[in-house]
Parts: sequence; C-alpha cells; structure tokens
Amino acid sequence: ENALFPEPAEGEVLNLNTGERFDDADVAIDNAGGDATLRFGPSNSGYEISEDIDPAQDGLTLEGPNAGTPGFEDRDDEAVLQFQTRLDIDADDVTFDGFEFEDEIGGNAYFRPTKASDVDVEGFTLQNSIFADGNKVSNGDGDGFTVSQNLFDGAGSGFVVEADGGENVEYTDNVFENIGSTGIQIGGPGGEASGNVFDGVTEDAIRLIGNLTGAEITDNT
Repeated sequence: ENALFPEPAEGEVLNLNTGERFDDADVAIDNAGGDATLRFGPSNSGYEISEDIDPAQDGLTLEGPNAGTPGFEDRDDEAVLQFQTRLDIDADDVTFDGFEFEDEIGGNAYFRPTKASDVDVEGFTLQNSIFADGNKVSNGDGDGFTVSQNLFDGAGSGFVVEADGGENVEYTDNVFENIGSTGIQIGGPGGEASGNVFDGVTEDAIRLIGNLTGAEITDNT
C-alpha cells in the first residue's frame, strides 16, 4: 500500500514519485526519470508497451498488482503487458515486478537489457511475473541480470531465458512448464541457476556454453 496516493485504477499507471497518473503505459515510461517507481493497476485488456527504457532512467521500477507474489502462486487480477516490439533496456538497475506478459508480435518477443558499444547495462531484475506463448528473455550481454520467481508457460522455440555472455546472471526459483525448446541457457562467467522447476521441457532444461567460470547450478528439478 502507498501512504501518499490512492492505488491506481484499472488501466491506470501511477508515478509514485510525482503522483502523476497515466492511461498510456508508454507515456508513463517516457515521462519517468531515474529512480522512479511506476505502479500499474490491473488490466486484463492489457497495456501496450513499445517504449524502450533509456540510460536517463537508471533505477526505474515497474510494479504490477502482483509485485512480491511469485508467478506460480495464487494472484490478484493481473496487469497484462503486451509487447509491440522487442523492449530494449538501456538503463541500469531496472526492475519489473508482478506482471503478466503477452506476445503481440507473432513469435518470440524479446525483452532484453542491452550491452551495446555505448551502453553497459547492469542490474536488471525480472521477478514475480508470468510469461506465456513464445515470450523470450535475453540479457543481451548485460551484467547482473536476475530472473526470479516467474512462471514460464508454453514457449514453442528457441531459448526461454538466455544469458548471452553477460556476467553474474542469476535464474532462481522459476517454474518452466510446457516448453517446446530449451528452458535456460547460460553462456557467461558467474552465472547461477538454482531452485528452478521444469515440467514438460522437450530439449535441455538448462544448457551451458562458453566461459562458465564460477557458474553454480544447484537444486533444480
């Protein structure tokens, strides 16, 4: 609960730093500065997301109605985020917590913190969320990438979550169900996969490639 502002209504995004309210998620993201927190009200019809997160938005947190509740437990009404294109994260310490994600681009929707030649991203967190129907998460060479307590259900091809060479990437306590591909791929040093549950994965549950110095793979079932 927030002591300063009433909770966002259905289909509404509240900026907890300023009290501003938005009925367009892209506008809310575009107007959020660094260290801002955006809280999304429930919306089964969905929020369309196509706005990348740029370097000026370091520390941005996006919270759905189920922030703090694992994706595989009983949950309140969801805030559904609908990808219109791959969402690139070019800011440090960005968090998505407590959403349901839908693919609107006909195949793998990439949700990717980047590490381009001029962007060195660290500290991205994706937690307590639900992914289905082909969504894919890649760290894009970013470091300090954490994926925790999510439900991944129904991806058809490719890797569901992929550490593409970044360092200190952690996949912990996620559930993977009905995956027609590989669940997790780790391809960088210091990676961790622990406490994940796999049910109905047709290829590798966890695939390891490249430099795996310091990698920890424990307690997965």
